[in-house]
Amino acid sequence: APGELSKEPPFRFRTEATLDLSALLEQHGDGSWTFDPSPLVAHVVLDPSGLDGRALPLHWDFAQQDRFRFDLRFSGPVEVLEHGPVPGRVEGAGATLERRMFQRGADRLLLRSELQVDQERVGLEEMPSLRRVLAAVPEAWSIRVRPVLQRE
Repeated sequence: APGELSKEPPFRFRTEATLDLSALLEQHGDGSWTFDPSPLVAHVVLDPSGLDGRALPLHWDFAQQDRFRFDLRFSGPVEVLEHGPVPGRVEGAGATLERRMFQRGADRLLLRSELQVDQERVGLEEMPSLRRVLAAVPEAWSIRVRPVLQRE
């Protein structure tokens, strides 16, 4: 059920909320809007600079899958003009970050950000590839849409 933390591993927590995201929107002169959902994505990861100069391997607490899904509904049909520069998939040292966008209808977008950790121990020689994944987590994710005018 939404809002309830499971008592058994993998300790899933699911919630639903209706939000006014107008503060995250930027309007352009051509009638289009840009939206950056990255402030809403809160994958819990180390600061990549914390990997510099390590003398010991990194040990994640456990293998994990951390997912954020956003179902954006607009007041009318929209056309997606562009999205990026977030890479769709970044892999390294047993961890993967994947971000995707799907248009689920004329007035609906589904955004997904997923961090998957499969390797609980990361050796010193693997730190550069893990740094790539961790550095991609906070990157801005720009989505530009324009309302589609309905003809009567």
